Amino acid sequence: MSEYHFELDIRGMNCPLPVFKTSQQIGKMNCGQVLRVIDSGLDSSADIESFCRETGHELISTACTRKSCEFLIRKH
Repeated sequence: MSEYHFELDIRGMNCPLPVFKTSQQIGKMNCGQVLRVIDSGLDSSADIESFCRETGHELISTACTRKSCEFLIRKH
């Protein structure tokens, strides 16, 4: 799925800012909307997955390259 409603660029941010910023953005969204999160590496992957698991939001997909990771998250 490549369709999303909002985009959040967290490249270059250190922990705990990536999860904090993701949480803030999702808080502004309506249920069912999709957020695209772009990070500069694999460091946030486990944190984003944990955040989704703990909050009940759906991690639709994770796509990582050597330079960045992209997460699609559906708000529940």
